[in-house]
Amino acid sequence: MSENNTIDTENLTFEEAMSKLEAIAADMESGNMPLDKLISSYEQGSILVKFCRTKLAKLENRIEILSKDDGNSGEWSPFNAENNR
Repeated sequence: MSENNTIDTENLTFEEAMSKLEAIAADMESGNMPLDKLISSYEQGSILVKFCRTKLAKLENRIEILSKDDGNSGEWSPFNAENNR
């Protein structure tokens, strides 16, 4: 996380994002954070929440697609999240 409130989520895994989010929440709940840092942390947390929600939505879509096909009909093709939005 950098000073300008941007988080590089491009190479971040879901688990890493959740870990960062939990750390931010713990810091915010401590009650010892200056207001400016609190706002900055909130913004960073919002970015991480959006990332996690998007990641989960893509995985749910993938599971839905996989569970619809019983494997007996049609051809299997690799899943591509970009084509299944």
